[in-house]
Amino acid sequence: MKMYVFEGTPEEIAKVASSMQPMTAMQTETPKKEQHGPAKGLPKVGEEIETYVTKDFAVEVLTRLALSEPLKGTLRALHKANGEWLTPEVLYEASGYSQSQFAGMMGAFGRRMTYTTDFDEKAYFFDYRWDEEKNWWDYSLPKSVISAIDEIGVNSL
Repeated sequence: MKMYVFEGTPEEIAKVASSMQPMTAMQTETPKKEQHGPAKGLPKVGEEIETYVTKDFAVEVLTRLALSEPLKGTLRALHKANGEWLTPEVLYEASGYSQSQFAGMMGAFGRRMTYTTDFDEKAYFFDYRWDEEKNWWDYSLPKSVISAIDEIGVNSL
């Protein structure tokens, strides 16, 4: 639901209000939340990931711009897990971020990938698994990204 705040005289507000379209029943209903990954382009629940980024692309993504400390903490935790699944709670702690801050960081990381040369929108940097019981995505790193971090040096992150 959107809320707007207008300032002005009663006459000015009346003029604005009369020019606005009335909300239909469809607009007032709460949209059903589609279950999909934490950022645009991630798999839908139950969909298998078939393509991961290459090691060379991962190296470029990780080295072309400085990484934030929260992102470094997240990547170190995932690298240490060596392909095992980590819960969001573990990653929030590793990053030092709240859930909403973590989501923002991951969105920014998606933009980092998008603007890296040779970006492939079908290739995933992270692996995701939907946990039906907890209603969240678990995270892991594919072998190509683990290899890229090994090449860079985990302490260089």
